[in-house]
Amino acid sequence: MTYLRISSRQNKRIKQFRRAGDHRLPGTIFIEGTKLTEEALRCGLQGRSFVVSDSFLKKGDTEILGGLEAAGVEGVQVPDWLMEELSVVKTPPGLIVLADRSESDSGSLPAESTFIVIAHQVQDPGNLGTILRSAEAAGAHAVIVTRHGADPFSPKGLRGSMGATLRLPIWHGPTLSQSIAACHERGIQVYAASPKSQTSLWDHDWSAPSALLLGSEGSGLSVAELKLADGEITIPMAGRCESLNVGAAATALMFEVARQRSASAGEG
Repeated sequence: MTYLRISSRQNKRIKQFRRAGDHRLPGTIFIEGTKLTEEALRCGLQGRSFVVSDSFLKKGDTEILGGLEAAGVEGVQVPDWLMEELSVVKTPPGLIVLADRSESDSGSLPAESTFIVIAHQVQDPGNLGTILRSAEAAGAHAVIVTRHGADPFSPKGLRGSMGATLRLPIWHGPTLSQSIAACHERGIQVYAASPKSQTSLWDHDWSAPSALLLGSEGSGLSVAELKLADGEITIPMAGRCESLNVGAAATALMFEVARQRSASAGEG
């Protein structure tokens, strides 16, 4: 395979990739590496362009490049040193793809949703990626990422989710009030994670349509935000541990929902 080779930092196309990697190109997803690129193609994302390094081409892994070309995505080749500058990871995999974003911004949650996760102002994209990955694994029907939190489609968020961002229905950018109202309109009750709650996640009945509300890493949910929810639940802690990382807490909560629903389905 032969591509136009570019070795200038000042090239217009190279600047576009740099802007996307810095999260400064609206409406664009920065996808790095073969695995995420394969997932993007499977999900039908519309690619804009890709850049491949000299080393990547020398390895002869041309199947993924053929898939990009078949999807009508145009590519360019760059020297390894330039790829290192464009990459956002420590060890560049040698392939970067720019694609169009596809998340919902209109509050259109799936019609039959009975299990929603609301990530409210989670700041770290790695934590958000973990929440998305666990949400998919636990069978959540959609994730709402509220305004002023991390972007689920940032390079770090996308990597942290291991591609779940590309597969899950995501509503990105509403306020917390809008998020809860959208759930209530669909008959979904919202339960907030709070270390001060007296109700254990194990004692709560998750069989009804439910949404898990998770707060930010530092301050969690305020008293006013907790009042917007229909109830509060907590994760019992042993020893001196007072709280969990939001990604770990989200995983524990979501898999208890999944466990109860699986048991309920088995009884039915």
